Amino acid sequence: MAVPSVTSASKDPDCCALLCQLRDYVYACCHQLAFLKLQCSREQSQGGWQDCHYGRNVSSPNSPIQAFLTDASTSKFETHPFDPRNICRKSRVNMGFTKEDLPATHETGKHISTILSPTCGGEDPLLTLSSYLNCLTRRTPRTTGELVSFFHNFGNSLHKPPSELSPLGSALSKRHDDCPDWDCLKDADLQVIKYVRGSDTLNSNHDKDHPNTLSTLLGCNITNANCTQLMKPITYRAYALYSSSFVHDYLSWTVYLPDRLWESLLKLHCDLEKLQCHDSKAKPLHQCDKALPLLYKHGITPPDGTLQSRISCSKVITKLEAVVAGGPIARLMTAMDTFLYGIRAPFLFTLVALWLTATLYIAHSLLYRLDVLHIRSHLLTTRASHLIDVKALLAGSRKMLSLYKDVDYFDDDFHS
Repeated sequence: MAVPSVTSASKDPDCCALLCQLRDYVYACCHQLAFLKLQCSREQSQGGWQDCHYGRNVSSPNSPIQAFLTDASTSKFETHPFDPRNICRKSRVNMGFTKEDLPATHETGKHISTILSPTCGGEDPLLTLSSYLNCLTRRTPRTTGELVSFFHNFGNSLHKPPSELSPLGSALSKRHDDCPDWDCLKDADLQVIKYVRGSDTLNSNHDKDHPNTLSTLLGCNITNANCTQLMKPITYRAYALYSSSFVHDYLSWTVYLPDRLWESLLKLHCDLEKLQCHDSKAKPLHQCDKALPLLYKHGITPPDGTLQSRISCSKVITKLEAVVAGGPIARLMTAMDTFLYGIRAPFLFTLVALWLTATLYIAHSLLYRLDVLHIRSHLLTTRASHLIDVKALLAGSRKMLSLYKDVDYFDDDFHS
């Protein structure tokens, strides 16, 4: 990576731009390969591609995995060419394989799942690299899956058991040097962020312990039948790494993204309702052909495991409606609006005071001049009215003295 120097700053590439470009490439690969791995690890009865064939001589319409790899028009999962200027198309990129790139012999999705599974143990190296690059470059969450992943992970990172603040939570709630006093969150705000995520106890229950929270959608990451997972973000762990050095970016995300989170969940709920595949309440989510591409568009996939057969489209729609209309997200948006009001109130009051002062000054300047003219005109008219000879008005033979030197009242010669 080239380091820009003082003498050749215009010739050498920018290190930050190169790092962001690397992040976009890694994240796009992580997103697509994670989705491909999830699909290839599922059986065909579960909506997956484990038993589907791909290869040079495989027809795309007959194989969904072949259509996805070759970006065929028959693929139900919409992808786009990588466009660095379009931030909304940096994850669902084209796979870019041609038939010549695929093996001559027929292979199944299970083979791809084996290749993409980590072979060195521990975390997936590509996912780990993506997490570090997202943390270093502060990649803002955009899709529904990314927004849900951020708030679900971030709400759990602010506290450590039993109820103490973590280093990240302490950095977010303390005032920093060379910064205004309002550049931090209060304990009540941190609790609201934690509550929108949901509890994480071993005996938690959705409807009792944390109703209408994000954990009702993603589960509690524990083996508990009461907290089943309804959906799974494709790049959930890519937003699980945070640093106290970037608290100002996290503060900005926490303040401005709750509205976007609410809008994204509402959009997902409305899109699922429009599909009309939830009429059959017993039909599982992963067996709905229209729902899987829609979830992929939002950066989400159905959950893994044997319990997914109990998850129907209607259940997901009902739970999404409850989360969107629930109290946790509403309290989070209210708390952040109050936070912004506390910052903007002095500026608003100052602006109103300046406008009132300017208005009063302009009004005083205009009305003062008008009042002086009116008073002078009134005094002149009053004084002149006493000088008019009333008898001259009644007698035609008597000439009335004029208040002006050159013009006389009822001067026939003048009018003629």
